[in-house]
Amino acid sequence: MTLCCDQRYDAGPRINQWEVEDPSSGDGIDEDEEDHLMGCHALVKTLQEDTDIRKYYKTKGALGKGCYCETFEVVPVHDPRRRLAMKIQPKKDAISSLPGREHVQMFRLYREILVLNRILPRHKNIAKIEDVLVSKNNVYIVQELCDKSSLEDFYPVADNVSGARVFKQLAEAIHFCHQHGVFHNNLCADNVLFAGPDFKECKIINFGLSEYKSKEATKTYKRFNPGDWFSEEQLNERQHVSLLNDEKDLGKILLSMMSGTATTIEYSGWPSEKRLGTFVPRMDRFDERALDLLSRIGPPPFGPEDEKDVLPVDQIINHPWLTAANEGPVVKNLDREFSMLRDDLTVLAKLFSDSSMTPLKVLTQDEELNEHYQILGNLQRGAFVTTLFECTDTATRTWRHAMKMYERKGDPSISPDVAARRPLRIYNELMIILRILPRHPFIVDVYDVLVHKNFAVVVRELCERHTLEDFLPFYRNERGRLIFKQIAETVRFLHRFGVVHMNLHCQHIVFVNHISSQWKLVDFSNALYVPTLAQYSRQDFDTRRWITPELSIMADDANPEVDVRAVGQILLALLGLRPQGADPVSQGRQCDAAALDLLSKIGPPPFGSHVGQRTLTMEEAQTANFPKPKDEVRYGLHKLQCKGDQGLLQQFRS
Repeated sequence: MTLCCDQRYDAGPRINQWEVEDPSSGDGIDEDEEDHLMGCHALVKTLQEDTDIRKYYKTKGALGKGCYCETFEVVPVHDPRRRLAMKIQPKKDAISSLPGREHVQMFRLYREILVLNRILPRHKNIAKIEDVLVSKNNVYIVQELCDKSSLEDFYPVADNVSGARVFKQLAEAIHFCHQHGVFHNNLCADNVLFAGPDFKECKIINFGLSEYKSKEATKTYKRFNPGDWFSEEQLNERQHVSLLNDEKDLGKILLSMMSGTATTIEYSGWPSEKRLGTFVPRMDRFDERALDLLSRIGPPPFGPEDEKDVLPVDQIINHPWLTAANEGPVVKNLDREFSMLRDDLTVLAKLFSDSSMTPLKVLTQDEELNEHYQILGNLQRGAFVTTLFECTDTATRTWRHAMKMYERKGDPSISPDVAARRPLRIYNELMIILRILPRHPFIVDVYDVLVHKNFAVVVRELCERHTLEDFLPFYRNERGRLIFKQIAETVRFLHRFGVVHMNLHCQHIVFVNHISSQWKLVDFSNALYVPTLAQYSRQDFDTRRWITPELSIMADDANPEVDVRAVGQILLALLGLRPQGADPVSQGRQCDAAALDLLSKIGPPPFGSHVGQRTLTMEEAQTANFPKPKDEVRYGLHKLQCKGDQGLLQQFRS
C-alpha cells in the first residue's frame, strides 16, 4: 500500500512515498516487536482511502476542535471495549495554500509523529500514542483517552497538597521532554487533561506546535539519530521561539492554580500588571514555598520582569515546594468495595471503573442479559461440551462471540471456604485479563463484561471449536516446531508481566479458524499474579489499588515452574512421545536432537527433570538450542519507508 505525499519541507528533501508492508503471521517476538507490545512504538498504517479508517476505528463522539485538527472518541473495531482518542489532522490547511508555504503543515505533522513515536520514550504524564494511520488527505493519531476534565476544572479545587502533586507531574514531564530535545510550546489548560475525575494524575497532550532541538538534548532514546530523520537545514534552522516558553507557561499555570481560575494570558509575551490585577494567590490554601516558586517563574508582577531570570525546569523540579510536598494517599481506598464483593458482584463495576476502558455493564434483573446478548447454545470444544456459550449481540446479530458465566456462589458441591473465595477468584481473573496483561496476538480478546448481583458475564472472541489436542497428529516437524515456539513465547510474555497461568494444557489452546493458522490461549481461571515475578507492567496498573492482602496470600500458591512443566508436556505431545517410554527410538519416532535436548530440561519424567529438580525458566528456555522452522515468518514487522531526494528517512520501522 502506498500513499504519495507531494509536499516539500523547508531546507529539506521531498518525501515522495509512505509505504507500509502488509503484516504477516509468524511465531516470534523479537526486540522490536516486544517494544510494540510494551507500547514503545505505534505501528504506522497506510490507508488507500480516507474512508478506510472505518475498518479500524468506530467514532463514538466529538471531543474537541482546534486550529489544526479535530479529536474524537473512538473504539477499535476489533476491540470495542477499549476507548481511545483519535486526532484527525488534514495534510493541507489554510497556510499550506499560500505560495511557498506548502510544506508547513506536512512538516508539522511529520515532526509531531516523530516526537511522539520516536524521539520521546513513554512517560506516565504524557498521553500515550497507540496508533498512527495515514491516508491521502489526513493523518490520524490515536492516543489513550483521558478524562474530559482539564487543568481549568482543577484550578478552583487546587490546594497546597493537590497543587504540588499535579504541578510536580507537569514539571517533571516537561523536564523529561527537554532532556530529549523536545519543547512543547503550547502548555495551557486545554492541553493538560487528567486520567480520571479525581485529579490524581495529569496527562500532557497536543504536541502539534512542539519543536525538536537536537543540540539541546542530553538524552537519546533507542539510539535515535536526528540526521536519519531531519535534514541538516532543519536541524540548524533559526530558533523561532524562546526555549523558556515551557517554563513561562508553567509559571502561568502555577498562578492559575494559586488563584483558582485560569489566567487569560496571550501565548507570546508577558501580560501587563493591570491585566493580572484580578488574579490573587489564595494564601489560605497555599504556603510560602508555593509563593516563592511563583516569584521565580510566574508572570509579572508575581514573577521576574526579565524572562532570562525565570528558573529553568531542571531547577523547578528541585524547588522545596515540590520536593517536600506531602502527596497523601496516592491510591483510593477501596476496602469498603472489596468487603461488599462477597455478597454483590455489581461492586466489580466500581472496582474496575476508570476512563481508559468501557465501563462494566450492571444488570439489575436476570432478564436484562437478553437485552444485550442472545445465547445460541453451549460451545463444544473437540469431543467435549464446555461450560461456555455461543452468543450474538441482540441489537445487530451480526457477530458471534463466546460467553463465560461466573456464578457468585459457584457449584453447590464446593466447600463453604471455597465458595467464600469465589467472588475474589472472579475479581482476580478479571484483573488479570482486563488490567494486568496488555493485548497479545495469542491471548483471547475480551469484548464486554456484564455484572449482576449473583453472576458475572464475560463476552470474548469466539474461536473455532478445535483445540491443540485435535491437531496433535498433524503437527510434526516444522509446523509443530512453529506452534511450540509460539506457545513458549506466550508463556514467557505472561511471566514477564507477573502472571502464572497454573493450568496450561491443550484444551485451553484453541484455534481461531479451521485451517489452524493461528491459536488463542482462552482460559485464565486459575491464573495468579506474582509482583516479584513481573519485569514489566502496564502504565495504568498499580498494585496498591488492585492487589488485596487476600490476593497476596493466594499468590503464594503460584509457581512459574508449573507453567514450564506444562510447556514441557505440550512439547512431549507435539513430539508424539509417551511418558512411559524413556527411549524415543523404541517408540518408533526419529526426534530432532535439539527438541530432545530441550525436552530433557523442561519435560516430564523420564525425559526431563524429576519433581523437586530445577527446570529452566521460560527466559532460559527461550534461549535454548531449539532451531527455528524453515518457514518461520516474523509477525508484526511493519516498515514505513519514506524515499526522498536525499534518502531522508530510509526506514520508519515499527
